[in-house]
Amino acid sequence: MVVPKFKLSEVTILIGVYLLVVLSINLYFLNIIYGILSEVVSNRTEVMLYGIKSIFLIVLMLVSLGVYLNTQTKQSTLFLTAVLFIGLSVTLNYLKLYYLNDWSLELLHRVLYALGLYIMFKYIMNTGIKVKKPKPLLLKESYRTDTVLS
Repeated sequence: MVVPKFKLSEVTILIGVYLLVVLSINLYFLNIIYGILSEVVSNRTEVMLYGIKSIFLIVLMLVSLGVYLNTQTKQSTLFLTAVLFIGLSVTLNYLKLYYLNDWSLELLHRVLYALGLYIMFKYIMNTGIKVKKPKPLLLKESYRTDTVLS
């Protein structure tokens, strides 16, 4: 998993400040988009679900970026790439739903989402979970004579 690798106590000050600045910029843009969508879309539930989904996506992106900046391994690069593809896919889907209804945006949305899922699957398969080999079962070669039936 990625979350155990992301420990706030081990984050350097520069990376922490950078992540806070990125979080504040993302939340500002989310607030502006939420205000625009609340005027365009009449259903409040849809706008609320958009906000919740976007907040979770922002948190996932920040965690993946923080893990990448702390470790810079192949695993963290795969996770960051997968999250970015899924984030871009969701953004294109919102753009297609509310502003431009074009088939090319739909195609790009589906391709980016499929690539994100493929890379996430590759990340999960490469996590290196080691399975312990079971100990060999040793059988007794000698038995008591009263238990042996002939």
